[in-house]
Amino acid sequence: RGGNRGDAHAIAFFAAENAVSARFRHPNVVRYHGLCVIPPHISLVFEYCEYGSLSVSYTHLTLPT
Repeated sequence: RGGNRGDAHAIAFFAAENAVSARFRHPNVVRYHGLCVIPPHISLVFEYCEYGSLSVSYTHLTLPT
């Protein structure tokens, strides 16, 4: 089926991203733990962020006046 080629391409793309992310370490970046593929779903697994996402933090940020 035609959709299988796209699925294989998507999995290959995420696997390549997985290889790069697994090597990346920086104290200001959320740590990447792995990739989980259970077709048709692909999930990236990252470190838990206790205070939520950065976008949520910025929307609730109080700036000094």
